[in-house]
Amino acid sequence: MARPSGERTRCGGRWTEAKWKSFIKNQLRGATRKWAPIGDVLKEARVARGLYLCAGCKEHVPNTVKDGARRTKNVYVDHIEPIVPVTGWVSWDSCIERMFCEKDNLQLLCKVCHDSKSKQETAERAEYRRKAKEVK
Repeated sequence: MARPSGERTRCGGRWTEAKWKSFIKNQLRGATRKWAPIGDVLKEARVARGLYLCAGCKEHVPNTVKDGARRTKNVYVDHIEPIVPVTGWVSWDSCIERMFCEKDNLQLLCKVCHDSKSKQETAERAEYRRKAKEVK
């Protein structure tokens, strides 16, 4: 089904293609929690109960940190090579292959390091798109 603008839709016309892609990526992310190499990286980075070695800052960091009255996640298993390359979306096959990678492409990062790395990748993507636009 297509919207009047000609944009393809999914789910009986209720979802845009972007919403559908987001839904599929979210479901795949959930499945990665069962992917053994991710558990292995967590296990290998554990230095004591509730304490992990961050591959970025090399500090021993707690699994969670107190954020007001709540505790929030503080360690993330990060893909060294991003799931979606800086050059942009390739294909579902590429996305799935990168998402379900082996341990050699995974690292444990604390929230500060993970946020910093994500911010850098976002800036690199923006710069790539900006340069691609200039070429056109």
